[in-house]
Amino acid sequence: MLVVSPKSSHVPNVRQKLNTLIDEYIFDPSMLRNKLAHGQWVMALNRENTAENPAMTQAISGLDVVDLYRKKDALASLASILEDMIESPDNAHFKFYWDRLMKIEADQIDKAKWTFAQKEASLFAKRYREMPSAGSRTPQMVNA
Repeated sequence: MLVVSPKSSHVPNVRQKLNTLIDEYIFDPSMLRNKLAHGQWVMALNRENTAENPAMTQAISGLDVVDLYRKKDALASLASILEDMIESPDNAHFKFYWDRLMKIEADQIDKAKWTFAQKEASLFAKRYREMPSAGSRTPQMVNA
């Protein structure tokens, strides 16, 4: 680990937490990504491609755009923590680590409540709010 800390518990705690976050937001999604990238959209196969991997098949069938957005957001947040550790282990890391870690956790708790149906409904509601009413249509150009 690149970080040197006067507190003897900081480095082991950071290492343990980052390993947990990496497993959850990088390693596990990479397994799903690999199955999808290899065309296993309906049925995921085991490593030897000789039988179905039921756990992966179930995980793939349960994915929706909201899940993918959550994973992408968590990955970007985790990347900012790792970037601070690499680029400025003695300065930016200590300034931002705790805040960014709390933000990842709070955002993921909040986004875990999201459902596809809720997001779809909010998009339709927004679309209809932005549509001009029948009486206030803007003039359309006519080909001359």
